[in-house]
Amino acid sequence: ALGISHFFLGNLEQALEMFQTTLKQSEIKGERGVGIADFMTGLIMNYRGESISKAKELIERSLQIFENTKYSLWIAIGLNGLAEIP
Repeated sequence: ALGISHFFLGNLEQALEMFQTTLKQSEIKGERGVGIADFMTGLIMNYRGESISKAKELIERSLQIFENTKYSLWIAIGLNGLAEIP
């Protein structure tokens, strides 16, 4: 939640660091936490124009996690993020 707060405050570097920490602690955060971290990392990469193909890969991977865990809110958010990629 703190990483998402940093994202919306425009602190993209801090948000990215928090999402990377989440990925390193995947056994603690669970599959949904990893999906959110992947999605937000991909979204930040897309906003910055960095490695768009990698950003798309991360968002697609997060969508697969959301679908597998039936996390409907994040499925909708993920599809929206995917639609933003050029």
